[in-house]
Amino acid sequence: ENCSAGSGDTQCDTCPSGTFSVSRSLTFSCHSSCPPKHFESSGTTCDPCHDTCQACDGATSSDCLNCESPLMMLLDSRSPYTTGSCVDSCPAIYHDNNDDTCTACYETCGTCGGLGSEKCKTCLEDHLLHL
Repeated sequence: ENCSAGSGDTQCDTCPSGTFSVSRSLTFSCHSSCPPKHFESSGTTCDPCHDTCQACDGATSSDCLNCESPLMMLLDSRSPYTTGSCVDSCPAIYHDNNDDTCTACYETCGTCGGLGSEKCKTCLEDHLLHL
């Protein structure tokens, strides 16, 4: 941490060129790169990730790149869920990839045991399961 002016190592008034400011309540600190659980929100500012994210590219719960353990990441969107969200367990319309990630079932599956229409265990309303 470094400051071009300030009252101590963690309270800065301005940051030198090429560094990032990280907000801490009413003060901020300067870093050579964004610290863990923060993302670059502008060319010179780092903002915190959502609480469920270990790493992110934005501030919302669907901007996660990695999830805090033991949460699982949704790798794609299927209403009402969005890509990049972290969940306690894979929703019924998602497949557990056994690597802390979930992938959406085929679009007509209600539940599935893998990817593709042939992996449906149950179907959505108005669709028939072919065995």
